[in-house]
Amino acid sequence: AEEGGGAEEQRFFYGDPSGAVQGPYGLATMTAWVEQGALPADTPVCVFGSEGFSALREVEPLASALPTAAGDTASTEAASADAAPAGGDGTEGAAESVGVAAAEEERPAEAPSSERQSKKRSRAVAEAAPAPAPSPAQAAREAAEPEAAASEAEPEAAAAEDREAAQKRLKALKVAELRSECERRGLVATGVKAALIARILEAL
Repeated sequence: AEEGGGAEEQRFFYGDPSGAVQGPYGLATMTAWVEQGALPADTPVCVFGSEGFSALREVEPLASALPTAAGDTASTEAASADAAPAGGDGTEGAAESVGVAAAEEERPAEAPSSERQSKKRSRAVAEAAPAPAPSPAQAAREAAEPEAAASEAEPEAAAAEDREAAQKRLKALKVAELRSECERRGLVATGVKAALIARILEAL
């Protein structure tokens, strides 16, 4: 998608995480996204009308809008953690002793040996009993679930591979070749290389 702007407004393209080129967008829109943290410092950015992408942190005035509050908060939390006392005042050990004594007082008397042996035999029989076999319908359903998930994932993976291959092919072309491709598809054939690639990818 593209966003228009005034004749004097600076506009930018950027590369999203999937590798696709987005834009152009006006300075106000891009600055707001940077301040919100939607565009990190390493996002590839290209000024409209120029060739090549650079990291956002190197492109002014966008670099000046990068948030710094997150780093300050992390430093404050680390300092608080370092200042926390490492040991107690002895009350912790006393509480632990009281808890152990209470647990020993509440421990029930041991059952007679014959009763203990009977309980052990019952527990051993219960552990040795085989788990009930699944019904035929349940077994068929469990067997079909991985196949269904795999069949759903295959078209998505194939589409992503096709788009990635097309993008690599287009990046290898020259600007004149990209403009010819745009004209062949009935697309606007003006603009920088990044804009031409973005138009062709949207038409695929």
